Amino acid sequence: MEYVVIDNSKAIYTELNWSILIVSAIGLFVYMIGSFWIGAIYILCVVILLKGYSQVYKITKVFDNKTQTYLFGKLIWESKLEVLFPDYISIFHASFLSIDRESGTHSRHKRWVVRFFADNKYDTVGINNDYNYISEKAIELGKLLEVEVFDGSKE
Repeated sequence: MEYVVIDNSKAIYTELNWSILIVSAIGLFVYMIGSFWIGAIYILCVVILLKGYSQVYKITKVFDNKTQTYLFGKLIWESKLEVLFPDYISIFHASFLSIDRESGTHSRHKRWVVRFFADNKYDTVGINNDYNYISEKAIELGKLLEVEVFDGSKE
């Protein structure tokens, strides 16, 4: 194995994608009633593009890491990913807070996280709803980079 790919976009944006779809469907309905077909087509195109977008981290054995952006499975952008070479890798459950400033409401989203730790610093390389996916990726990274993986779910 020469590299491990971690797709963070599907899990992080799951709620966002549904929100976009609902808002866009309402917008589409309003535009259609108002006969603004150009606006309706525009919103539909935006939704389709957002659904086809994904961003992944590619961690390599030689640590020439990349952030890759895909649109409908085609690589459209690649840039260097600056992360610390880990002393160890950690898996744990984290809570993320989303705040709607207009209404004052907030919601918590629990995610599984993979982090590289070196000295007193860390870099997050994976976030997902699915423990099995994150655990599998962390184990693959541990084998690839020959470092120990600590699983916080076992404590």
